Amino acid sequence: MASTNPFERPDTLYHVLLNPLGQHSLWPVGIDLPDGWTTGHGPAPREQCRQWVDAHWAGPVEGHPVEPGPTGGRDDARSQR
Repeated sequence: MASTNPFERPDTLYHVLLNPLGQHSLWPVGIDLPDGWTTGHGPAPREQCRQWVDAHWAGPVEGHPVEPGPTGGRDDARSQR
């Protein structure tokens, strides 16, 4: 059975969101962006967005506290590996 959660649907187009701390999040097209986040890539299929994150994310920024993504961390591209 396909997931009804828009953050977990492989057939949905996504954006890669970025915040000032350098965190990345996969975000379904059609859902309003959370405050403080901007689009870095997309819209594109989920796997292409994940590949973009792999190519562009340098990892956690030293000196910045680790905070959950806009949905409590569940959509952080790295947390789903």
